[in-house]
Amino acid sequence: MLRSLSAKAPGRSRYTVHAKRHMQASSASEAAAVLVKQLKEAEEDFSALFGEKARNILDALDDTDGEAKGLFQKPPHGHRMSRMSSDDWLPQLFEDTEQSASFSSLSRCQRARIYFQSASYEMVIASLLCINVMWMAFELQLYGAQSGQLLGIDEVTPMDKAWWDHFFEVGDIAFTGIFTVDVLLRITILQSDFWRVWLNYIDFAVSLISVAEVAVAYVSQGLPVSPILFRLLRMGKLARAFRMVTMSSVLNSLQLLIKCLAASRDMLLWSFCLLTFVQCVAGLILSTLCRDFIENESGDVVVREQVFRYYGTFTRTILSMFEIMFANWGPPCRVVVENVSEWFSIFFLCYRCVLGFAVLNVVNSVFVQQTMKTASSDEELAFRQKEKDIALYNRKVKKLFKTIDSSGDGAINLEEFSKLVKSPKLQFWMSQLELEYHDLLSLFEFLDNGDGQITMLGTEHLLKPWEDTIGDGHLLAM
Repeated sequence: MLRSLSAKAPGRSRYTVHAKRHMQASSASEAAAVLVKQLKEAEEDFSALFGEKARNILDALDDTDGEAKGLFQKPPHGHRMSRMSSDDWLPQLFEDTEQSASFSSLSRCQRARIYFQSASYEMVIASLLCINVMWMAFELQLYGAQSGQLLGIDEVTPMDKAWWDHFFEVGDIAFTGIFTVDVLLRITILQSDFWRVWLNYIDFAVSLISVAEVAVAYVSQGLPVSPILFRLLRMGKLARAFRMVTMSSVLNSLQLLIKCLAASRDMLLWSFCLLTFVQCVAGLILSTLCRDFIENESGDVVVREQVFRYYGTFTRTILSMFEIMFANWGPPCRVVVENVSEWFSIFFLCYRCVLGFAVLNVVNSVFVQQTMKTASSDEELAFRQKEKDIALYNRKVKKLFKTIDSSGDGAINLEEFSKLVKSPKLQFWMSQLELEYHDLLSLFEFLDNGDGQITMLGTEHLLKPWEDTIGDGHLLAM
């Protein structure tokens, strides 16, 4: 009996183990089913939460001149995005939208701080700077015409000089007051942030110089003031135009040029050193060969004087070499070929072919390469270019959708969608959108939301993959 029980015991233990494993498997299956159900509920909640925001972004992309710029605009605090993937900038769009919505809850000081750092304020100041530069150009043109009339070179209509002097005085005082108030307001509101930008120091110095120039010119008229000091003050006021460099965030092309120049500064410096060294050596050779002709007293004085004006001293020779390189190189060459020796023509031809053609073209190509490298590697420029590409792609999708929708009801059925295969023009548009498909029904099912029609909201299937794979070459592989 004991043996029989002991013999049955292993079988029972095996059955028990299998039963436990079956119960554990059943529990795991139930747990997995519960987990899948929870994930589906979470997905539905997530879609309900962010679906409206996604539709708002797609609607904003329709208006490329309005809300899209607001969504893709750089945040007012000046932080930049370090990566350009959709996982990074899509959440940033939601954050910027919420931040712009809460702008009305900020205090007046905070609003003023954001406004003085915004692109709209910079555009206003840039417009005033342009008007000020044109004002000074008009003043110079008018007074230059008066000087030409005194010399008998130019004939102008007589004008009331006192009235024009008073007119320009009022304008100078007005512009000085505007830009001085601008600097004082930015110092008061931005406080320490104002001094963190080194170009603001130039703006501050120019404002001081402008105030000093107005004080010297119009306030202390009875005091003995040196004319040299007055001219220096007026020249210093022209440095206000450098403020346009700080407005590069408004002008994308200007920003690209400034960044390319900054990235190419080493290359430009060494290129200038190379060109200057070669021209110095060539100028020394020419000046040495022409010295005997210039000092020959038996020669014609007028001809010797002409050669001396081009190659008599080192400074004249260097100026002539730069003229040969970048300007009209005929007269400096002819003066020695016609009067000294025809063998100089061989020298000038070799000089122009080697330095004027080969070296300059190599320098230009290196500069262009550096410019393209800077434009392609800059993250902010890449983000703005991606923004433009997204808006352009969205317009193409809208145009294609409206063309296929012959009924005009805002939805496309399978019959209307089949025109993609029959129309060569629509096939060309699909290729412009970089859409590749092998089965029309599969493409329709991919875009269909389940009701047998494609609406404009369904085209976000086209937009989202393209945003994720922008620049990769292919958008959809079906």
